[in-house]
Amino acid sequence: MRITIGINDQTMARLLAVTEAANKTRAIQIAITEFLKKKGKSKLLQLKGRIHLEDNWKKLRKGELNE
Repeated sequence: MRITIGINDQTMARLLAVTEAANKTRAIQIAITEFLKKKGKSKLLQLKGRIHLEDNWKKLRKGELNE
């Protein structure tokens, strides 16, 4: 998908330096991907204490191997 966006020259220069990308398009792709990963992790961390997970993976694995 192609899109036209306005980004401050200083911001773009910093983004290119931080991402070490070869071009502006790649730098923006890296930045968006990293942003989405960070937001996803943040949303998972917000669930802390709301979901109870049993730590029984060893028992489940043993049962799978015995089948």
